[in-house]
Amino acid sequence: MNSILLKKDLRHHAGELLFVMACELGLVLSLGAQIDNLNPQVLLTLAFGISFIAGFVLSFRMVASEDGATGMAFLLSLPVTRREIVVAKFAATWLLSLTNFLVVWGSVLLYCLAREDSDMPDVDNIVTFVLLQLFSSSFYLSCAILFNSSRAIWLPFPLLVVGINLAVNWSRIAAHLPGLPAVLPVLPLLLAAASPALLWLTVRVFERSPVRHEWS
Repeated sequence: MNSILLKKDLRHHAGELLFVMACELGLVLSLGAQIDNLNPQVLLTLAFGISFIAGFVLSFRMVASEDGATGMAFLLSLPVTRREIVVAKFAATWLLSLTNFLVVWGSVLLYCLAREDSDMPDVDNIVTFVLLQLFSSSFYLSCAILFNSSRAIWLPFPLLVVGINLAVNWSRIAAHLPGLPAVLPVLPLLLAAASPALLWLTVRVFERSPVRHEWS
């Protein structure tokens, strides 16, 4: 992996990350402070949904910012491979999305612990949420790289809404899925393998694709 490209992406989007995290924390914690006896599961689910949306925004901004400033054309003109460009984009997106998720969700978790709430998620659920965040960010980034980022945003956006609805109503959905207990133990493994698989697929397609007109 090209560390120079990675540092460039992280430095370029660090300000956006701080702004997004501040907005998320302000929204979730202010809601928790205004509503007495708010169930911690509801508060944590809200934090998950908001961080999910933030991951969506950060992933598309990773490519859209290059499109707007003709930065991708410059990158493609450098003595670096397309593989290095894609891997750097994925690595930066994973770090930004993971940092956002851990800070926002961790802050809400500490807030719930400070209120001495007892109904807290277990470690397995937290790991699954983290891996789901990385997978969703990988999917959005792959769409942005392989398609026009300003138009491809409409492709996964309905899936974002579906994903948030699944998270919010998960307990009720699980009750109607008798085969779910057999899948749950391997779900973290599937999610852990999905993100590298998307990276591999994106690299393979991007290396064989013609340069998009907005990058030329």
